[in-house]
Amino acid sequence: MRSGAMSAGKYKVEYSPPPGYDLPRPVWKSLNRLRTQVGRSKDNRSRWGFTNTADLACRGGTTPQTTPHLICCPACPYTCTQEDLMTAADSAVKVAEFWAGDI
Repeated sequence: MRSGAMSAGKYKVEYSPPPGYDLPRPVWKSLNRLRTQVGRSKDNRSRWGFTNTADLACRGGTTPQTTPHLICCPACPYTCTQEDLMTAADSAVKVAEFWAGDI
């Protein structure tokens, strides 16, 4: 990815990639899904009509698996905040790595 200034006609366009852009693709995808809260959680998949609405519970629990729940889920050994996700802090990257295969 490029970083820096580009010229677009008479306007100078500044570009810098978002934090975490250099992560492996599955982790980057998971991080962005958590950031935007449109990950493939059971709750979202149910709303989109892709899964059974009877089983919305997260791994081994009764709490519905929503995107906000995923960043503090007891099944994940790591937790993070929305701010951590936006800055790609180490804790957010670990959460994204944990959920990369699921969301």
